[in-house]
Amino acid sequence: LTLNGSGSIQDWDKQVKWGANIKEFTISNKELKNILSQLRYPDKQSELISRIGELHFTGSASGMGDHLFTQGTLHTDAGSIVLSLEKHKKHFVGHVKSNDYNIQKILNDDRFGRTTTELYVNGSFRTNNDVELNIQGHTPYIEYGKYTFHNINYEASYHDHRIDGILNMNDPNGHLTLNGSTIWDKQPAVNLQADLHQFNPSAMKLTNLWPDTRFGCKLHVDVHGNDLATASGIIDIQNFHMKSPKTEYHMDNLHIEKEEIAKGNILRLSSDFATLSMNGKYDLTTLGQSLINILRAKLPTIPWLPPSSNAHSNDFAIHANISRTDWLPALLGIPL
Repeated sequence: LTLNGSGSIQDWDKQVKWGANIKEFTISNKELKNILSQLRYPDKQSELISRIGELHFTGSASGMGDHLFTQGTLHTDAGSIVLSLEKHKKHFVGHVKSNDYNIQKILNDDRFGRTTTELYVNGSFRTNNDVELNIQGHTPYIEYGKYTFHNINYEASYHDHRIDGILNMNDPNGHLTLNGSTIWDKQPAVNLQADLHQFNPSAMKLTNLWPDTRFGCKLHVDVHGNDLATASGIIDIQNFHMKSPKTEYHMDNLHIEKEEIAKGNILRLSSDFATLSMNGKYDLTTLGQSLINILRAKLPTIPWLPPSSNAHSNDFAIHANISRTDWLPALLGIPL
């Protein structure tokens, strides 16, 4: 542990003012781990912080009464961060900027790489140990999954277990706008609107299912529930289109609605290519396999179906009317 700096204290007989000029503050990774263990941090948080490595900080700090201000540069094994923080009573304002920071080292996740990010933060501490928080950020680039995503802007706020946010991405391989809210309370809920234009998931290394294919649509999700099996709500997709050098497909709308009833669940689907209703007891996590079992029993000669499995206890009635099949080869690659 190394500390090199100078400081001053004034007005002892009034409201104390103090200031510090920190030329060097260094803490080794070994000492950082020791401090975290003494503070009894949770193991996962301690492990994440310890990956930062040795810490070097240069900057300044000052305060008077309930007013505190600090600014400087934090150097770590993963890169450098320029930061400032001001606190007055229960209110705080902060600014953080990183340049080519190695988040893979911090998260210990090979899917991530480096990023440059700038964040503005403000909020306040509340009497019930809660916090009110607002974040505004800009990420010129972030590496994920062997692709570099560009030009991401976002705003978010947190208050009373509710998060509201907006995200815009203007990448050469896709434009994305997300706007929504989520509530983490007794019954979690998500309300989300998304708008995609010229979105190319294969170029972004997200999937190889649709090579050189661009997608676009408007999406609305309004769902609540403690898990996927008990979730209720709606999913709406409007003006869906996909285009590749060999394939082009368009769907006007797709509406999915699920609700819980005394005897199980009701699932309804309506679109310009089909209508479907499903009533009974089923688990959404195993529903796909149950539908495969039905198709295997009714159409055993279809060559591309996966094998049947009777390991699930779903019990439901299904009624479907399929008026178009052009989505099968376009989306699933099933030849007809």
